[in-house]
Amino acid sequence: MFPINNIIFYLIAIGGTCVGLIYLFSPKIMPYHQQFLGMAHEQLPPNVAKLLLTLMKVAGSLFLALSFCIIMLVHFGLQNGIERWVLWTILGSVLIFAIPTLYSTLRIGWYTPWWLVALSIVLVIIGCIQ
Repeated sequence: MFPINNIIFYLIAIGGTCVGLIYLFSPKIMPYHQQFLGMAHEQLPPNVAKLLLTLMKVAGSLFLALSFCIIMLVHFGLQNGIERWVLWTILGSVLIFAIPTLYSTLRIGWYTPWWLVALSIVLVIIGCIQ
């Protein structure tokens, strides 16, 4: 039997991987970034566009790194049952990443995918108390 918390952690990792790949390989800033700035990507000064895309690539890489860590912790740390240190490490890692991300996303506006970040926070807490 596959424990429910493993499934929850893998779902968080899959979601993080998807967001990471989108951010890493996007040729433009996200539509919600454009809405916040009040201009299309093509209207941005070239240096500003380059800076924002670079920051998106950094964020995408961080999403991928966190997802990879979660997968490795679940696969190797939880293979023989629940290890408390693994749960604390997953919880701490996700919260350290997700809480500032949620704050930043909400500062941009309610039209952002803030709810995905909030969902990951709720899921990691549920996964750790299972």
